Amino acid sequence: MMAPLLNTKALSLVMGVPEQTLRQWRCAGVGPDFIKLGTGPKATVRYTPKDVEDYIAHHRRTSAVRAFVAEEHYERL
Repeated sequence: MMAPLLNTKALSLVMGVPEQTLRQWRCAGVGPDFIKLGTGPKATVRYTPKDVEDYIAHHRRTSAVRAFVAEEHYERL
């Protein structure tokens, strides 16, 4: 069974990002992949949970200091 699709408002709540930011991201071609149901400026936009998870995973970062300390630790082993 397919997971329910998220609308812009729901994704805004999940990601803690204003709806307007999500709209700007879509126009700029950044942010999570989305599905446009219909044509024209009023077409419904939805996001799959998988696309959102992939976007978040792809943008995960580790601080340079933390990465350096971990690397030093493993070199000593």
